[in-house]
Amino acid sequence: MTTDGAIRTGDLGRYRADGAVVLAGRADDQVKVRGYRVEPGEVEAALAADADVAACAVVADRERDGAVLRAYVVGHRPGLDAVVVRDRLRRVLPDYAVPAEVVVLPALPLTPNGKVDRAALPRAEPRPAAGLDGLISGTERLVAGVWRAVLGLPRIGATENFFDIGGHSLAIVAVQARLSEQLGREVPIVELFQHPTVRALAAHLDAGPPKPGRDGLDRAARRVAARRSRYAHGGASTSTGGSGELQR
Repeated sequence: MTTDGAIRTGDLGRYRADGAVVLAGRADDQVKVRGYRVEPGEVEAALAADADVAACAVVADRERDGAVLRAYVVGHRPGLDAVVVRDRLRRVLPDYAVPAEVVVLPALPLTPNGKVDRAALPRAEPRPAAGLDGLISGTERLVAGVWRAVLGLPRIGATENFFDIGGHSLAIVAVQARLSEQLGREVPIVELFQHPTVRALAAHLDAGPPKPGRDGLDRAARRVAARRSRYAHGGASTSTGGSGELQR
């Protein structure tokens, strides 16, 4: 908000001759990811705070289901692990602001004036068909189909982690609703967190809801038989005396 009470939104615009305002982009790099506004510069700041990261850049690529953040990092020394870097980001950033991919490079490409050449940063290769294949059972194909519909992905591998391919809390609620409807029974949402890959979740669903153990059934049968025996012999713990009163 400015001193005159006006609210600044960060959007750029211009006036047409008739006085109408035409939007012309934003004054910053803010993008919307999963319905949340994210400033790539803030993600870069979190990466730069990592003691193992010497340089970094974050870009937002437009895909069918919205903006996707990708981070590019250069390590102070060889052997920087992208998975470790991403896990550290999870500790300081909300889930929606964590890049979907972290790429380790030997150096960032630069323009002639020394700035990061974001257009020259390598983009993700299309996922190979093998990433989708490996779905064995009908339940695996069912689960993968629901994930594809909810996440807007063309293919999903049997061992891919739901949260590593763009899944989040809102998406998992949608997955639960669709699975429960298609399976005809309630699927507790906690089970989706406990089994985050297609294969693990399908195996769990195929196992069905917990069933009482054989030992439990045997104990219950023995208790019923014992009660029937007591009643047949006048009762072991309760009986009626000659006065008709209950005797203990």
